[in-house]
Amino acid sequence: MTRLPRWLFIPLILVFIAYWTKDLLLSDEASVFDLPKKLEEERTTLIVYPVAGYGPIELFSISKTAAEDDRLYLQPASPDLGIPPRYYALHDSGYQLQVFGRFYHGKGIPAAYLQQQPKPPRLRVFRYDSVALVKP
Repeated sequence: MTRLPRWLFIPLILVFIAYWTKDLLLSDEASVFDLPKKLEEERTTLIVYPVAGYGPIELFSISKTAAEDDRLYLQPASPDLGIPPRYYALHDSGYQLQVFGRFYHGKGIPAAYLQQQPKPPRLRVFRYDSVALVKP
């Protein structure tokens, strides 16, 4: 019985990887291709407003009208940084959430929401370094 040459396996592996990548890109599940990757250089301060999300997913908007183009995800720069719990009790009394940080290039889904079903929408992701409650 003859043996197949070893170099023959390389094209087979490449074809398998191509089909696997295509399936990941076209599937209805979130994947590593949906993660935002590169931060913009410009730092900015935003006032954000909560938007009714998709179950446990928190969406915010940079406008009170919450238009589709204004929606975004907030991602803390460190695990110990987060939205103050008192914000949810005080936002009805006029307090607003002010965040300082940078946007990621393009649209994506934060890693915290990759396991959510159905797949969350791809939106702009804002990585914040500081957060404060402000009253206008």
